[in-house]
Amino acid sequence: MRPCRNAANALSGCGGIFDIEGKIKKVASLEGQMGAADFWRDRQRAEGVSREARELERTTQHWSTLSKEVEDLVELHTMAAEEGDDAAL
Repeated sequence: MRPCRNAANALSGCGGIFDIEGKIKKVASLEGQMGAADFWRDRQRAEGVSREARELERTTQHWSTLSKEVEDLVELHTMAAEEGDDAAL
């Protein structure tokens, strides 16, 4: 496993449900399929691909939001600790 720079990255290197990079690549692949001229020829397959892309996109967006919030909290904690701001800590 590669070294992690922050807490949010720690889980993303675990794989499985935390493989955000893999999910982002999968969304790109699915979007490529969805851009094909004959994509809707097989409607059932197309709907499944579209649904999977939406679900993965939602997951990656949630992860990005949470990751940013963790980074912001770590930064706030660091600043408060450096300034000795007990109220902020």
